[in-house]
Amino acid sequence: MLTHYDRHRAKSAVATTLGVVMFSAIIFLTGGCAKQGYPSGGPQDRTPPLVSKATPPNETTDFHAKQFFVEFDEYVVLRDAANNVLVSPPMDPKPEYVNKGRGILVRLRDTLQANTTYLFQFKEAVADFTEGNVLPSLEYVFSTGGSIDSMTLSGRVVDAQTLTPHKESVTVLLFDTTLDSASFLPPDTTLKPAPRTIAPLYQTRCDKEGHFRFNYIKPGQYRLLAIEDGDKNLLLGIDEPMAFLDTVVTALTMPRTVDSAADTTHATDTLPPAHLLLMSAPDHTAQRVTTSDFTQKGRAIVVTARPMEAPRVESLGDAVVWHLNPSRDTLTLWTRLAATDSLRLVLSDTSGLHDTLRMRYRPVKTPRLSATSATALKIACNCEGSLPYYDTVRLQFSIPVQLHTSDTLPLGALWCLASDSTTSDTVALRPDSNTLALWDGTLSATADWTPEPGKKYTLRLLPGVLHDLYGQQNDTMVWITKVSQPEQYGNLSVTLTGSTERHIVELLNEKGDVLQRRPASDKVVFPHLKPAKYRLRAFDDRNGNGRWDAGDFYKNLQPERVTYFEKLLDVRANWDFEEKWTIED
Repeated sequence: MLTHYDRHRAKSAVATTLGVVMFSAIIFLTGGCAKQGYPSGGPQDRTPPLVSKATPPNETTDFHAKQFFVEFDEYVVLRDAANNVLVSPPMDPKPEYVNKGRGILVRLRDTLQANTTYLFQFKEAVADFTEGNVLPSLEYVFSTGGSIDSMTLSGRVVDAQTLTPHKESVTVLLFDTTLDSASFLPPDTTLKPAPRTIAPLYQTRCDKEGHFRFNYIKPGQYRLLAIEDGDKNLLLGIDEPMAFLDTVVTALTMPRTVDSAADTTHATDTLPPAHLLLMSAPDHTAQRVTTSDFTQKGRAIVVTARPMEAPRVESLGDAVVWHLNPSRDTLTLWTRLAATDSLRLVLSDTSGLHDTLRMRYRPVKTPRLSATSATALKIACNCEGSLPYYDTVRLQFSIPVQLHTSDTLPLGALWCLASDSTTSDTVALRPDSNTLALWDGTLSATADWTPEPGKKYTLRLLPGVLHDLYGQQNDTMVWITKVSQPEQYGNLSVTLTGSTERHIVELLNEKGDVLQRRPASDKVVFPHLKPAKYRLRAFDDRNGNGRWDAGDFYKNLQPERVTYFEKLLDVRANWDFEEKWTIED
C-alpha cells in the first residue's frame, strides 16, 4: 500500500516524465518546421553499384547450373531487364530476372547448348536503390564446355547521311558467313513484310556514340548487320533502318583485365573501332496511287506513294488540265467544266504506274465555301513586300490561266511598273513566254525591266489580261515591293579536287536542311547567301538521279557515300568566300 509520501513521489515522477516527453515533442516539432529532410552528410553519391561477388563465379567453365546470382556492394533495382539485358547466343524462352537482396538472380529457362560460351550484357539494367545511379554495363560469362571463347569484334554505327550516331537505339547482330540478303527474303520475293527466321549468333547494342563491341565470341569470320530493332525480336523488318557490311569480318583476340576483388573479368577499351556501318532506312514502297478524289467540283487530286517521273494522263470523259507539284507525288487536275462531278481517267508513269481511276464528287455535311468563292481566281506574287535584286517576279494562280489579247491590249502587256522616283517612266513588263498556252502554275515576268537595287516599286497587274479556265478575268492587282541590295549578301565559291565526277554538292544550314544543290565541277558557286552559318556536304550520285539514295540490304547496295567539308562556314554580308575542298575516294 502506497503512503502519502510514496503517492507524492509517484506523481512527481509522472509529471517529470510527461514534461520530458512534451519538451522532446516540442523540440522535434519546431525542428521539423524549421527544416525537413535528411541531415546534410556531404556531397551526393554518384557512384554506380559495384559487383562484389558472382555465384557461380564469372567465367565458370563446365557450367550446368539452372541459375546464377550477381551480388553488389549495395541494394540495387532492375531497369527493364527484358530489353536491357542482352544474351548471346540468344535464348528462347528468355531468362527470368529477379531482384533479391543486394543482387540479381537470373533463372535460365532455355536448354543450354553443349560447348558454348554464353554472355549476359546488362546494358544500363542495374541501378542503386537509393540514388538511382546506373551501372553503364556489366558482363557475366560462362561456358558449358571446358574453355571460354576469347575473341572480339568492334565498330561504330552512324547515320549514313549525317555521319552522326543514330538517334534511336541500335542493335548489332553477328551471323555466320553463309548469311546473305536472299536468306531474309520471303518466298515470293515481293519484299512484303513477312516473318524472318534467321537467328543471329551474337547480339550487342550501340552506346550513345554509336560504338559497339562483341566480346567472348568464337574465332572465325562473320557477317555484321545493325538494325533499329523497334519490336525487339532480333529480326530484320522490311522497312527497319539498317546497316551492314558487304564483306566478312574477322574476330580478334580480346584484351582483358581481371578484377579479382569483384571476381569479374571484362574487356578493356584499348581496341579502336574496326568497322564502320552506315545506317539508313530503305524505301521498299511500291509505286501506287494512295489518294484520288475531288476536292471540289471541277478540281481533283491524285497522290502517289513514290515520286512520278513522266506522268501521262488520259481522260476518258471531260478534258482535264493537270499540274505536277515540285515533289512530283501529287497531280492537281481541273476539268474544263467547273460543275464536273465525276472523272474517269488513265494514269501511267515510268515509275511503275498504270491505273484506271474513277472519281466522284461527294458533298460533305460540314460547312464549305460557296461555289463562287471556291472557284474564284486567286493570284499571288513573290514580290509582296520585298524582292531580292537577283530574282524575277513570279505569279502563282489557283486556277490555270491564259493571256488575253485584243486590239487595245497587246500580247504580254501584263504589268505597269512605277518607281518611287518622280523622274521614272512607267514601263510594261512582259511574260517570259509569248505563247497563248495555258499556264497551270507559275508565270515569270522578267523582260523589259531591270530593277534598281534599294529602290521601291509599285507593280500593277492590268485588269482583264488573264482569263482562267472558266472564263473569269483578273481584277486590277497592286503590289508594293522594295528591291534588296547586293551588299546584303555574301558569296561562296568552292574549288573541288579529288574524285568528284559523279558527286552532288549540297549547301546546308546549321540544322542540316538542304538549301541548295549543285553538280560537282572544278568550282562550285553559291551566290546571294544571307549572313548565316552554313555547312557543305557532297554525295556520290551513284545512279545519277540527282538525289541521295539509302542502302538496301536486299539488293546488296550500300548508301551513297557522303562527305562533309570539315569547316563550319560563317558567311557575312558583302563578303566573297573562297574555299578548297578535296573529296577523297
